[in-house]
Amino acid sequence: FYLVDLPGYGFANVPQKVKDDWAELIDTYLNYRENLIGVVQIIDSRHKPTKDDKMMVEWLQASGLSYLIVATKVDKISNNKKAKQKKLIYKELSLTREDNFTFFSAQSGEGSKDVYEYLDFLMQLAKDRG
Repeated sequence: FYLVDLPGYGFANVPQKVKDDWAELIDTYLNYRENLIGVVQIIDSRHKPTKDDKMMVEWLQASGLSYLIVATKVDKISNNKKAKQKKLIYKELSLTREDNFTFFSAQSGEGSKDVYEYLDFLMQLAKDRG
């Protein structure tokens, strides 16, 4: 079982050429990695999902892979804004109840149980595959 952190995109402060190279690397990895069993997509709960976030979710929904969308830094927003952001995220990313989604805060621990349970699920899938 390998947990792989792919390069970020969106708010990364790097030249466009670097972002383009990352996009190609990510595309190749996701499309041709035969033993890939799941994806955790991390988005920032404080902002509207980016076009890259949307493209990734569309790909995940079409891929047949298991995935979890994690909206981080939830401790930085109020409960009122959190409810609004959840509606916005679901709308912008065309999510349904069937999509795995959680808010997450490294500071408060909110959502950590959901992430651990999902990773445990992936480890079991990997074990079952041999």
